[in-house]
Amino acid sequence: MIFDWDENKETENIKKHNGINFDEASEVFYDDDAFDEFDEEHSTVEETRYICVGNSSKRFLRVSYTIRFDENGNEIIRIISARKGKKKEEDLYYGQK
Repeated sequence: MIFDWDENKETENIKKHNGINFDEASEVFYDDDAFDEFDEEHSTVEETRYICVGNSSKRFLRVSYTIRFDENGNEIIRIISARKGKKKEEDLYYGQK
């Protein structure tokens, strides 16, 4: 998988969400039990957004992202934000096992 993000946005995220950086957030995509949802609230005509919920090596996270493609057609996951998952999200996650 290829990941991308805005470094300024990552710095804001680290301050706002208790040190969660986007490198850690990218780990969620390797969690076999993670699940994705369409983010209708934050999607626009120009950008479709998704939410991935799962575990990093440190904690349970909710990651907002979009999918882009490079000039060769390779899929790039662009991380927008990441925060600790809420109880409701954890219940959905652990309820699926």
